[in-house]
Amino acid sequence: MPKRSSEHLAARREHIATAAEEVLVDNGVAGFSTTAVCRRAGVSMGNLYAYFPSKEDLLDVLVTRAFQARQQWLDADSLPELRARLRDLIAFLQTPDGYRSARLDVELGLVARTHRRPADTLSSSTLHDAIEATLARLVSPTTDPDNSGIATDGLTALVAGWSYLVSLGQGVPDHAIESVDRFLALLEAPDPSKD
Repeated sequence: MPKRSSEHLAARREHIATAAEEVLVDNGVAGFSTTAVCRRAGVSMGNLYAYFPSKEDLLDVLVTRAFQARQQWLDADSLPELRARLRDLIAFLQTPDGYRSARLDVELGLVARTHRRPADTLSSSTLHDAIEATLARLVSPTTDPDNSGIATDGLTALVAGWSYLVSLGQGVPDHAIESVDRFLALLEAPDPSKD
């Protein structure tokens, strides 16, 4: 039997993980099973377990992938760029792919309530931590730490809330970007000439 290339193996693993995301979004936690993933991916159970030794391993990868996707929306080099990225996130969440992404976030939250390892992965890489790290890189050292904390908490609540509302079919609120602006305004460095 010929040896498969590492690229082929990685693509196959990615294909199975994508199928698992689709099953989770389409069927919810209650309808998520390795049998359904195999059916969607067109692989045997043995093949699935060759790439993911347990259901926990598969779910853990889904949590990691979702966090990495979310992290891309927060990867900015300035506060104006972060605002633009959040504006793009709002637009994305209003598309069919955005709806599926929001549903995946909600379903993974439910998975974390019943599966220990994905819960540990989720708790070690939270949205709050990602926003906090992004803002820490972008704000001036003279920014009031209380304002940084308020902005972190507020932006976390907004982004998580948008996903939840979209997953319910309610969409992102009309003035979402204005809310972002209010939290980002807390981070503006004080003008030294006004002291």
